[in-house]
Amino acid sequence: MSKFVTGSLGAAFPVVCGINATATSFYDSQGRTSAKFPGDRNGTLLDAIEAALPAVVSLEMETHTLMELAAAAHSAEHPIAACGAAMVVWNRHTKQSIDHAQLVVMEVLGGRAALETLAAYPLGKATGARAELTA
Repeated sequence: MSKFVTGSLGAAFPVVCGINATATSFYDSQGRTSAKFPGDRNGTLLDAIEAALPAVVSLEMETHTLMELAAAAHSAEHPIAACGAAMVVWNRHTKQSIDHAQLVVMEVLGGRAALETLAAYPLGKATGARAELTA
C-alpha cells in the first residue's frame, strides 16, 4: 500500500516508510515529563528505543491497534489488508512544528492520497503482512 500512497502524494511532501513503534500510553511513553505525573520513569524511553531500534521512524498507539486488530481477524478465508498513515506535525528531534498553512495543505493532500490509495488497492490481495507509513 505504501507504493500507492507514495505515488499518489507525489513530491508534495516527503514520505518516510519505516518501523512504527508503539507504547501503552499517549503521554509518558513518548518521553514527555511533567511534575503532574509523579513516578513517571519514561523520560529516556525515546532514546532507549532509538538505541535499540535505529530504524524506528515514529511512535504512536493508534496504528499499532489497527494492525493488531487486522492481524487477529485475518484469515485465508477472509483476508484483511491494513495500513496506517500519519502526518508529522511536531518533530521531537528538531523541536519544530509545521505551520498552520502547511498543516491544511498536508491534510488535504494526505487525505486525498489515502483515499486514492484505498480506491486503487486491489481487493482480495491481502497478505496479512505489516507495513506502516509515516508522512
